[in-house]
Amino acid sequence: MTLTIDNRSRSKESSLTRALRQIQELNSKIHELEQQHQDYVQKQQNLIRAIAERKCFSNAGSRGAADFDLSLRGGVSALLAIAVGEAK
Repeated sequence: MTLTIDNRSRSKESSLTRALRQIQELNSKIHELEQQHQDYVQKQQNLIRAIAERKCFSNAGSRGAADFDLSLRGGVSALLAIAVGEAK
């Protein structure tokens, strides 16, 4: 009888150990996906700013890549100007 209880305890412990390992693996995957999402969002924000800057420069008569400023100064203002301009 004691042997049966010990076997059940070991089986439960083994199941719990396995479940804990799976939880840790899932948490690791979640962290990895969150990082990938943050990287994606940052790239999209950079792209939006670059497009807004380019549109502002093209509206101001810019003719070449040398005039293309990626410093992102005024990116929000540029984006708002585009949105207002398109709403007219």
